[in-house]
Amino acid sequence: MGNRGCLHDENGNIGRRRWTTKSWVCCALEFKGLKRAIMAPGAYTELFFLDEVTALAAGHRPCWECRREAYQNFMSAISANSANEADNLLHPERILDFADRPYAELDSLPDGAIVSPDGMEKFYLRWKGQILRWSFAGYEALFEAPSEPLRLITPPTTVQALKEGYPIDAHQSAHSASN
Repeated sequence: MGNRGCLHDENGNIGRRRWTTKSWVCCALEFKGLKRAIMAPGAYTELFFLDEVTALAAGHRPCWECRREAYQNFMSAISANSANEADNLLHPERILDFADRPYAELDSLPDGAIVSPDGMEKFYLRWKGQILRWSFAGYEALFEAPSEPLRLITPPTTVQALKEGYPIDAHQSAHSASN
């Protein structure tokens, strides 16, 4: 689950804002038995992702409170001393228009990085030496790597964390598709 601040009104309708804070976090679905009302008035808007790979590609980072070990590993991997420092690194990268995102060479990407040729319909995950197609339902193996130019969806700071060994896990379908 992710959080970018309160994006909904008192009736639970999502507005036009994509974020209200630079602190975009990826939280655990369960933490100390706490229960939240989804889209409670005045509270943050809960965002749900297929997996952590997808949340990180969207520009989120691990939450300090409910994912402390992942947070510490991520901060160490990007050499950031605080959440504010990490958010200041990530924010300009995560809000880039698709056309301004850097091109990516598949062979240079770590496991967990997501790329796209169009930023709209086709998304691909580098996982265990393979390229998997992403969808809302999960991942599927490709018989051939995409030949068109690909732009990096995962923010470069997060790609660096993955290269430094940040331990990420993907949806079960990625494990099945890569076997």
